[in-house]
Amino acid sequence: MKCTYTNCAKKFTAPLELFNGALVCPHCKRELSVVADFKLTAENQELFNLSELYFFRYLSPKSYDQGDQPPLNLQPEELLDCAIENCSKSAKAGNPKAVYRMGFYNEHYLEAVRSENDRIRMAFDYYASLCYSPDLSVKTEDGVKPISNKEFEDLKRSAGIALLRLYSNYSRALKGIDKFDYEKNKQRLTTLYGDLNVSGKNDKKSAGSRTKNVYAVLAKCFNKTRAPLCGLFLLSGAELKSLFEFKKDKKDKKPELFKFITKGLEIRYLDCDENGIITKEREDRYFINFPNEAKSKEILSGIEDEKYVYLYFFNTHGKHQYLSGGQIKKAGAKFAKNYYEQLCRLIDFSAQEYLFYDDDIVMYKKGNNIERCVEMLIDKICGGDE
Repeated sequence: MKCTYTNCAKKFTAPLELFNGALVCPHCKRELSVVADFKLTAENQELFNLSELYFFRYLSPKSYDQGDQPPLNLQPEELLDCAIENCSKSAKAGNPKAVYRMGFYNEHYLEAVRSENDRIRMAFDYYASLCYSPDLSVKTEDGVKPISNKEFEDLKRSAGIALLRLYSNYSRALKGIDKFDYEKNKQRLTTLYGDLNVSGKNDKKSAGSRTKNVYAVLAKCFNKTRAPLCGLFLLSGAELKSLFEFKKDKKDKKPELFKFITKGLEIRYLDCDENGIITKEREDRYFINFPNEAKSKEILSGIEDEKYVYLYFFNTHGKHQYLSGGQIKKAGAKFAKNYYEQLCRLIDFSAQEYLFYDDDIVMYKKGNNIERCVEMLIDKICGGDE
């Protein structure tokens, strides 16, 4: 890939993917637009078609007629990953249908990659890039079947409906930032398209249970391609216990989280109320560790089902492309310093969930002061200057 800013224009393998879904040039650290220009090319249409085939196979594995073709030896999760990867490439290349589908994927299928807040905000950006586009037609490469102006207008309208529906299903994720203001977006869309019918349910509710979604994130900590660095989740006591009881396979003798802890994954919790608010007492703001299976079971037995907690994890395992092992440990120490001051700042600012990768730290890296990078990241979020 190549940076779209002319005074940078440097090439890179992949952009930084920040906690809020923004894609950033790793050289100049400026945000790249979700879609710079809508167009249909032979390449991006082929990528989109391939993505749809993978997704159809994921949804309907028994309907796949192999014929003379060799079988696809892929697990359902791998089929979904292939669908999203090819769709993302197509969307970045300007295919409007792929852009819409990426909004859909962020809304419903990327629980293991981003927190709910970040997924929904990214979905908003994909839908918004379509429904707010001033384009009336889509540029088409010679030899490629075009999308009619009417079809493009209908797609933009559908994106507007999907955007408004986000407010019905994920209102908490869209609070606190001006560009997500409901009234402003509702009025803008009404001006463009008239009254939009947003009644009815989503095409698909968020895949799996709350427990399954958080588990999927924690399981990614040992991923050898890209692993999360740390995260914060608001859970009920019942959900927390269910998470610690989760087994990947019925034949497993031990729940997965105990295996993760044995491997060295740091998992902690902090009491809060049902709205995610924590006490102001400094001594009560220390995240309590789940050190081993026996102690964890003892801790869990004292947490009532109807209570609420923040689950925090910090991960030194898996693939972290931009930070060394020593730098990761420094980041972890900064998060833990002064009774987890930086995490509590996040919670006090907005009682929401967060998921960070090393991309988020290196975004602010100048020299080797990793502790300052963590502080700048939290400043950025709490300053609200998005």
